[in-house]
Amino acid sequence: MGLRIKTPDQVNDQYVGWSSYDQDLERWTYVGPRTVADRFLPYLPTGGCTLADVGCGTGLSFQYYPGSSITGFDFCEAQLRRAERKVDTVVAVGTSVILQLADVVNLPADTSAFDAAISVSVSEHVEDLRQMVSEMSRIVQRDGYFAITAPETQLDGCICRDPEDVAEVISSLGLQIVEQFAYISHFQYADPDQPATYHCFIVRNTKGQQTLLGMCRWLLLSLVAFVLAHWGYLSMATAALPDWAVAAAVVLESGVGRCFSDAVVS
Repeated sequence: MGLRIKTPDQVNDQYVGWSSYDQDLERWTYVGPRTVADRFLPYLPTGGCTLADVGCGTGLSFQYYPGSSITGFDFCEAQLRRAERKVDTVVAVGTSVILQLADVVNLPADTSAFDAAISVSVSEHVEDLRQMVSEMSRIVQRDGYFAITAPETQLDGCICRDPEDVAEVISSLGLQIVEQFAYISHFQYADPDQPATYHCFIVRNTKGQQTLLGMCRWLLLSLVAFVLAHWGYLSMATAALPDWAVAAAVVLESGVGRCFSDAVVS
């Protein structure tokens, strides 16, 4: 794991130091925003959409989403000031940009406020990845998509993560990874002889659907276990079904379930 930056002030200080990074693009190859956009755009509504750029920095991604209404969130004022100055020169006609000072783990946006969201080269500065992913899924509409990147390579002052661990965090929140790919970038704060390997995860917001499916599964298996238990096949239910389904069946059988079964028999 890379160096963990413990406090918001430490993170902000480093971001202030990096706020001029977009002036050095000719000296190092930072392809993240363009690479992510090339793969992410096919998942977005045609003709533009409402897009949250979570950890937008100086706005390097803005130019790749023409016709969209973009809200850029970042908690470094120095980077947002640079993003504001470049909006009129790099953003395509028909694209609107709003910038907001915000923490990526506590976004000032309503639930389901955006069609989609992106976060490029940000997660390596966030301790609580799960909360960051949860916030991105919260602000994106159901069945909408978001893209998030994470470095596998050690970077100075950053958190590198195993891509399998990132995928596990995403899946554990009931979200669906529809595409995952790796790309290589060079950074001014990385070893010039060691390019950084990043992984991008394109995620479908199935959080609510997974919850509904889980509830249906719980009800179905509990009902099956109840029927088996009621007719004297508790051992069969115990062997074939999850423990929680059997436990639910026992509760049903001893209480509300008994009333229900008596009504059915009568």
